[in-house]
Amino acid sequence: MKCPVCGAEVSDKASRCPECGFALPPKETPRCPRCGVRVSRYAEECFMCGAPLKARKFSLRSLPWADFALLAVLALSLWLWLASPFTLPKPTFTAMSTATPTPT
Repeated sequence: MKCPVCGAEVSDKASRCPECGFALPPKETPRCPRCGVRVSRYAEECFMCGAPLKARKFSLRSLPWADFALLAVLALSLWLWLASPFTLPKPTFTAMSTATPTPT
């Protein structure tokens, strides 16, 4: 690694340049793409949520089933709301005759 200011060769573990004393930027630690927890650079899956950290090909098996079930429930409820097959019948008003009092 080289110092961005003076170009001197710096070891990977150094936090300052030995030549000019420039504070080197901290190295970014890898994070889980799903939950954001810092993970080891050698880890293959997140210790917190179990998400894979290495890139894989997309498949249905790579989807978490809880997320898939939630998506299915939301899609079904949206379809039921838009299709509304369970609507209540609307009341119909009918004209009724009223009894007229008979004269006494």
